[in-house]
Amino acid sequence: RPPPDLPVLCRSPGGAPGPWLYVGGGASLRGSDRPQPFTVTLADGTFCPFAEEPRPLELALEGISAGSFVNITRRLFLRDIVRPDPPQDMAAQSKGGRLHLSWAPPASWSSPHSYFLLRYQLEYERPDGTTGSLQLEGVTETSVDGDVRRVQIRCQDPLVNSTWSPWTTWQNV
Repeated sequence: RPPPDLPVLCRSPGGAPGPWLYVGGGASLRGSDRPQPFTVTLADGTFCPFAEEPRPLELALEGISAGSFVNITRRLFLRDIVRPDPPQDMAAQSKGGRLHLSWAPPASWSSPHSYFLLRYQLEYERPDGTTGSLQLEGVTETSVDGDVRRVQIRCQDPLVNSTWSPWTTWQNV
């Protein structure tokens, strides 16, 4: 049995609220004519962001006016659109021929961070210009042996194998 219809209040920029209705299951909307752009956010109560995605999500939009009809459909996987912000608060300290590094997940990342883990890729450059890298998961600190001139780091959601975040700017140590 399909879920009952749920009322949804939609607003368009500069416009009054529209009497829209969310029809459960098919995620269709109907309501008054709106010539200006608007945004609608709908939630699917059966969706689990931690489940494997065997098929893409489908977003369909239909627009009808007195003289035209538009139908746009997009299929997407969350893993293709999830992109974390870069890690933050990187700190570096040299001690006895080792560089100790620590950082924090991006402020925009879900918490608790112990549950919503990130994969990190650290890139470093030595004084002679050679580079090295480390890949770490679920930790926010590490050490690198030897002299290091500068470091940068980025992160990725390992659960959906997302796109990597942008690199942080190089930090001189």
